[in-house]
Amino acid sequence: MILLIDGNNLAYKCRYVFNLSHAGVDTSVTYGFISVISSMLEKYNPSSVIVCWDGGIPDFRRQALPQYKATRTHDWEEGEKEDFYRQMDELCDFILPNMGIISIRHPGAEADDLLYHASRILNDKNIIIVTSDKDLYQACTKDGNVKVLKGDELISTKEIEKYIGLPFNQLGEWRAIQGDKSDNIPGIAGVGEVTATKLMSQFGDIVTLYNAAIGISPLKVLLSPKIASKVQAFGMQALIVNVVVSRLYIDRVGARLAIVASMYPFPTANIPIMKKFFMSRAFTSLMTSNLFANIRKFRPPKIRRDVRFPVNIGRRFPVD
Repeated sequence: MILLIDGNNLAYKCRYVFNLSHAGVDTSVTYGFISVISSMLEKYNPSSVIVCWDGGIPDFRRQALPQYKATRTHDWEEGEKEDFYRQMDELCDFILPNMGIISIRHPGAEADDLLYHASRILNDKNIIIVTSDKDLYQACTKDGNVKVLKGDELISTKEIEKYIGLPFNQLGEWRAIQGDKSDNIPGIAGVGEVTATKLMSQFGDIVTLYNAAIGISPLKVLLSPKIASKVQAFGMQALIVNVVVSRLYIDRVGARLAIVASMYPFPTANIPIMKKFFMSRAFTSLMTSNLFANIRKFRPPKIRRDVRFPVNIGRRFPVD
């Protein structure tokens, strides 16, 4: 079994949940992150753990929607931002590799892109993606090989279908109709989850919905004048942009090369270094846990050889 962890997502949670410092230095994120991973190792006993980090917003998303994630703000007090990013860098570049955990950050790629691609190229029948980001629901597979862990709940395609009231393959367009406030993606005015489910149930896809709204489809009788005017006002182009921006792909950001480059050589756990680091930060509770025994078990993950995925032509090597 392989754990794929959304690094930024978990780090922000640790920032708010834990409140620790040592010798006047904030250690909330580093301690919280390692502590959460330690608990997951106890519960799931994975053979490999991969943590993916945001490396910037891909050009194609900003080109399609310039305001994508432009309104994201954080309630930083003086010095907090620097402390947070210092701890993230420490986790990404030093702590996780010395724990035998594969840590991936690639310029111009969001963690979602890396996690999604990893879920498709890893050769394992049990892959769990740890995140609270609903974008990663796209990574779930019908065969149950890939699930998302949100809180304590393991989410599969069945849970997603039950939640949205639609077949799993309609998830992307269901979300495109609504937009996503957290990512500053606008949606059709007044359309939330309930209305989106109703519209997708009636029309099946955004093209049929839009054709009904502008009156060139017999299905226009199913659409109220109020909703029809809102769909028209939003426009077909905006609906397509929402799909393009929110969809996860194989592979538009160089994810494959970044993942493979981070896996080999495999970062075997360095127990002496981790013990020394834990003592320097007074992480005594981690010293008495089963963490060291669990990270000694890590093995290099296997990559599927039966399928070749396309690689962004600008990042392609001759062997591709």
